Amino acid sequence: MAYENPRIEKTFTFPVPNEWRSTEFTSGKTSTWTYRGPRFLTFEIDKTNGRETGWCLTTERELEKPCPLNSVRITVDAMESDELALVCEIANDCGDPAAVEFRATREWKILHEAPAGYNHTWYTDQVEPRDIYDEFTISYDFETGKFNLPVKGWENEGRVDITWDDVKELRNKFLADTDGKISDDMPESIQQKWRDYRQLLRDLPTALAHLPPFQAAKMFPTGPEYKAKAPNIDPGVVRDGA
Repeated sequence: MAYENPRIEKTFTFPVPNEWRSTEFTSGKTSTWTYRGPRFLTFEIDKTNGRETGWCLTTERELEKPCPLNSVRITVDAMESDELALVCEIANDCGDPAAVEFRATREWKILHEAPAGYNHTWYTDQVEPRDIYDEFTISYDFETGKFNLPVKGWENEGRVDITWDDVKELRNKFLADTDGKISDDMPESIQQKWRDYRQLLRDLPTALAHLPPFQAAKMFPTGPEYKAKAPNIDPGVVRDGA
């Protein structure tokens, strides 16, 4: 009998952290999402550490391949529970058109409002499971028989142990990169942009002193040579390497 793995839709409820990029769930917040993909996902799990050894298997041809040594295959049914539907959603991004549309059109809000000339940091209330759970570090607990979905904290967007000395070092690098950018044959308006940018860099430790340094590092001013990104890019991503 041929292996059957129909594409299904399963709407499920999942927990949402207290705040954007928080790893605490004590507020009891939840949201809903619809998984659209293969009903069954088969994971190849390392017997030693419980980590995935490759991509999920969904087709008969994939399942016919030998299982890697020291690994075991565990099959999940997305229809069985909300918990397993969440596992399937995180483990298997199928490029669902509805999910792509959601990511491109949802509203982003200011998390930390920056002084004039600096970049805000952003968050969204319209979350999906992949905003919260890290698809690259899924593991399986052989004792409980359940999957672990690590939560994305601020460290997923950069170092959280950064200090003001680190911020100032980065600021100094950007200042050094502006050396020689102004020349007398430039239009005055362009020269002024570079002078303004350099002043913003100098003022940054004072202007953003009320913020944790790892947040200030995401709010560096945009240089005159910066080119706009393609539309619908997550505005929470830091620009200019800051």
